[in-house]
Amino acid sequence: IYAKSGEHGKACLYCLELIVEKKLTQKAFSNLISILEREELYTAALSVLNLDICDIVPHAKSLQLANLLRKANDSEQALIFAKEAIELNPENGKAWSTYSAILWDLGNEKEALNACSKALSYGDSIDPLNNSASINIDLGRYTEALSNIEKVLEMNPTHSNCNFLKSSIKLMELDFNKGWHNYSFRTKMFTEHVANVPLYTGQLSGQLLVLSEQGIGDE
Repeated sequence: IYAKSGEHGKACLYCLELIVEKKLTQKAFSNLISILEREELYTAALSVLNLDICDIVPHAKSLQLANLLRKANDSEQALIFAKEAIELNPENGKAWSTYSAILWDLGNEKEALNACSKALSYGDSIDPLNNSASINIDLGRYTEALSNIEKVLEMNPTHSNCNFLKSSIKLMELDFNKGWHNYSFRTKMFTEHVANVPLYTGQLSGQLLVLSEQGIGDE
């Protein structure tokens, strides 16, 4: 309830109280890490995860460490834990998917695509296809990327990143009608960073709040 109402500090304290009192320890532990991650407090989340509070399946802990380290922009260290997660459970599709994303971050597109194939073969679906689409776009392989995207959209028609990637490809192909159609999905990808104000739709009256973003094109 605290977390849903935006009172993340109180939510964290409540989780800690449950852990100290040994009530619902596993659930409180998981919730605490999720709240810290949502607030982008990755160092704090990593510290909590490394505490000997709860018994966590080793491969699951390694995978969670890999994901947190990746979000904290420590891809080299994240790669170590992703490999460890795979060694502990070689048929875990999620671990292969995380591994593929980290390899992509490090610029190893070929190995990243191979890891995506592994993830798909072990039952993960949307994440490795989404990763493959992004990697193929980076490599200029738009036909392959669109194939990945369409497979994701068959499973989840409102997938924000794939709708945005599809729009981007169409715009690069100068197909402006299809390109702009789903471009608004971009705003749904970054809702946590966007001020809680109405979306500008072209009206001329009133004041505009302009949010600066990276890139000359965005400026």
